[in-house]
Amino acid sequence: MTDSIEVSNKIISADVLMQIFEKMNEKVESLMRISREEEQKNMALEYSYQTYKYLDQGSNFTFTVYYYDNTSIKYDNYISFITTFTNRIDEIKEIDVSLRLSYKVKEINDSTAKYHNQSISMAIYEHKASMDFRLESDDRQLQDLYEFIKIKVQESPIKYDFIIQKKSLITNVIALTKGFIPACVLGLILVIAIPAIRPIFAQSYVLFPIAVIILTFMLGNTLFSFSTSELYKNITPKLEYAGYSQKSGSIYKEDIDDYTKKSEILIGKNVDNMNKRQAIQEKYNKYKKYIPYELGILVILSIIVLFLK
Repeated sequence: MTDSIEVSNKIISADVLMQIFEKMNEKVESLMRISREEEQKNMALEYSYQTYKYLDQGSNFTFTVYYYDNTSIKYDNYISFITTFTNRIDEIKEIDVSLRLSYKVKEINDSTAKYHNQSISMAIYEHKASMDFRLESDDRQLQDLYEFIKIKVQESPIKYDFIIQKKSLITNVIALTKGFIPACVLGLILVIAIPAIRPIFAQSYVLFPIAVIILTFMLGNTLFSFSTSELYKNITPKLEYAGYSQKSGSIYKEDIDDYTKKSEILIGKNVDNMNKRQAIQEKYNKYKKYIPYELGILVILSIIVLFLK
């Protein structure tokens, strides 16, 4: 059986990668232990009486890591690799993983042993991961590992999630709720400091709220949107050219199709991406709670301004 997985529109965390690597290593160590036991058990037996369910014939488990400094290292020792993965994950831009089993199996009545070759290979980048499986149906040594990897990928969170889909809503809620109080203060200062403005606001109860809302947009977008924009910088879709307008000039839009075809592997420049998403979600949850209170404040201030003379 052969199968390939192209991971798209998923966020694969370093923890998930480590779980996969650990499971692969456990499988290799288990099979190597069985091979040593089988070899020891059959050492004193004539060939016709020898039996083994796994006798290794040169299997290997290796990692090739490519770093941002244009160096690469091939690891055939799991401890060395996982130490590097843990300590230098922000320097890694690509990992090639290769698990190849080469072994033979022999039953007591068989005149010859049967040879098997199975493999799992993975190419892991910051923006994608591809996995190739070559398994044998009559000797399922890697079947459990194959199922484990598929489940881990399927269970990983979606990349094009609420944080990305509702970027405009989230950034506006955060920026505007932060800009509201300064806008109210500035609006009241204008009313108090410039008596000529008071009759204008007194003509209608909607004029002061409109003025405050305009000031909120101005202050929110100029003073309080930067921190949220910084959090979004590395996780949003890239812009693509979408045409030209006489009024607006060149028009660009987010390339959602390209974005969802790719994944987000949390290595290299992506190591903090999940923390950024969580920070955005926490800020949104925090500031959206203020909206009813701010609307209530605006109503009260609007009523007060109506009666100022």
